[in-house]
Amino acid sequence: MRILGILTVRNEGAFLIEWLAHHRACGFTDFLVFSNDCDDARTRCWTVWQPWAG
Repeated sequence: MRILGILTVRNEGAFLIEWLAHHRACGFTDFLVFSNDCDDARTRCWTVWQPWAG
């Protein structure tokens, strides 16, 4: 079974990887993330998250 988490983010780069990892551990298999005009370090977070996300 696949479980999709849908979220919007704005300047939450500092917490995003922890949030995604927590929800992945809770059983979520996929994430659909909408960026709302972020101007923080989210690009760096995606670079770290992407290889782990598969």
